[in-house]
Amino acid sequence: MPKYDIEVVLEFCANAWPTEEGVMDKRSKVRGQWIPYDTDAINQFLGNPLILEEEQQCEYTTRRGQTTGFDEEAIG
Repeated sequence: MPKYDIEVVLEFCANAWPTEEGVMDKRSKVRGQWIPYDTDAINQFLGNPLILEEEQQCEYTTRRGQTTGFDEEAIG
């Protein structure tokens, strides 16, 4: 069951890398349009907006910040 277009996914991933060292604006250019993929954009797309309090981080960001136990290959 194709639920996604592999060409769009590949283009998104190819363009989701920072353009400048240290700059991560969480958006990617796909077919000429800038697509945000920050926490708010993803949650809005999924129909379940995540509301965080000031200075609160989502679970992914918290886990990503761990120095041990984060398997980057598993999410890549």
